[in-house]
Amino acid sequence: MPNDRSFPSQRLARPALGLALAALMAPRALAFRLITPQEAAASAESAHLHGLMRGLTPQPLPTTLPRIDIVSPKLATDVHSPVTIQLKFVPAKGAVILPDTFRAYYGWLGIDITDRIREHAKITAAGLTADDAELPSGTHDLTLKIKDSEDHTFERSLSFTVE
Repeated sequence: MPNDRSFPSQRLARPALGLALAALMAPRALAFRLITPQEAAASAESAHLHGLMRGLTPQPLPTTLPRIDIVSPKLATDVHSPVTIQLKFVPAKGAVILPDTFRAYYGWLGIDITDRIREHAKITAAGLTADDAELPSGTHDLTLKIKDSEDHTFERSLSFTVE
């Protein structure tokens, strides 16, 4: 019979140390699927059938509405999945952004992906951050909406390509 004269706290510390080391060496949490390949294909087919042009057209933004600025990903370059999505919400003068009013829609079909984002994102009046959003390769179109305390609604559409 082995002689274990260590203190009870030492016997408990060894397994805890092992668990801590295992947690440090474990791979990062899996990315969350923002868009399925089937949704991407259906949206692309629908847009093609309707003859839509893709791309961004710069438009002046009114100062009387809230605004959504895209911080990440950088839309001027190709995006690699998984991606971190970071948005900055800018309220109209004298108003406050209402984070619960944020909505996100995917593609020409307007698939509501708000709940998928909410499950994995931090959303505040200042903006949104969602790490590790998984998207299939191809061109993606999103429509983002937000309201402020003065009941102004802002909608922003964007298009980007995932390699």
